[in-house]
Amino acid sequence: MSEIEELRRELARIARELEELKRRKELLERGLSVHDPLGVSAALKRSLRGVEEGSRFVCAGVVKRGGRVVDSWNCYFDLRSVLAASPERVAKLVAPLSSRQRVAILKALIEGPKTPSELSRITGMRGGELYHHLKELIRSGYVEARGRGVYALTFKGEAVFSVVAGLASHLEPPTDEELEEELRGLTSEAD
Repeated sequence: MSEIEELRRELARIARELEELKRRKELLERGLSVHDPLGVSAALKRSLRGVEEGSRFVCAGVVKRGGRVVDSWNCYFDLRSVLAASPERVAKLVAPLSSRQRVAILKALIEGPKTPSELSRITGMRGGELYHHLKELIRSGYVEARGRGVYALTFKGEAVFSVVAGLASHLEPPTDEELEEELRGLTSEAD
């Protein structure tokens, strides 16, 4: 690697660090925590004032398409609600996400309705394999058939997939494939 390439990489790294520092400074100026930029944790902590022991959880989402908000939702629950959910109920909700193929279909549909040929092109699944997984996602209430030969996420599918994929992006380390892709991106930036 030439000295110029090394300098470019170092400059790119410094630029990323500078952007992150600017973001943190802006949050601090607005009185928000870097770890809680929307103030959600602060609001949940306030909801526990006067409570000796307890917990609060929130999931929320806003979907904007074509320049306008088309959906928004939230759910708020505490530890009692978590403990009241039977293991069977929890397993039933997350079972569709235990298949890589079904997750790939949900990921493709998060961007909008697709035909089977579009899903095949995106996921690499063909014929019976694709239809088997679509059938299971429909049965679970995550996907619906719209018209003839078009599949779309339901509200349930969009909410569960978005929350679980978001948690995975924060709680799971990157896969080898993701690391390789990031490395390819960094090397192409340096060129």
